[in-house]
Amino acid sequence: NDDSIAIADLSATGTASSSTFLRGDNTWASAGKILQVKYATKNDTFSTAATSFTDVTGLSVTMDATSTSNKFLYFAFIQGNTEGSKSYGRILTTWNSGASTDPVGEGDPSGAGSRVLAGWDMNHGGSSNRGQTTGQVWAEAVPHTTAVTAKIQVRHENGGSSVYVNRVASATDDASTGRYGSGLIVMEIA
Repeated sequence: NDDSIAIADLSATGTASSSTFLRGDNTWASAGKILQVKYATKNDTFSTAATSFTDVTGLSVTMDATSTSNKFLYFAFIQGNTEGSKSYGRILTTWNSGASTDPVGEGDPSGAGSRVLAGWDMNHGGSSNRGQTTGQVWAEAVPHTTAVTAKIQVRHENGGSSVYVNRVASATDDASTGRYGSGLIVMEIA
């Protein structure tokens, strides 16, 4: 057939196989793979007035990675509300039994500014009954291969009131207040 080219006729580098593809630079390459997936979901509520980052109970996963040359791909979504002022959220990875830590995807520090991955401010005059979803996707190198834990943490800006996860600040139990779910997914990708 004049419309086809045999692989042997290509002047590509690398090895052609069922698990490789031909890149635009004429090189056979392996496709990336999802090696493992862990997730945590939270449907109950959580609140804190802490001004330092505090673990949100139930929103953590622990994974033994296959190689530090791989990446972790994080998907996080936190739903909730802040009573007064602002609140902040982040994903923190820990290993070596918690002795080593790495906040995922935080911005570079500037003066006294907070280094966070996500933040929300939902108490603008009368909005204590409106929830907000903060979602994040981030990829980083695998820091360690044994028992790496990723967890969602939140904190309140000044501690004068609280940050709520999976609920709003208003304690009213009626149709104007919502209850939510939050989650964390971590994938090891090659």
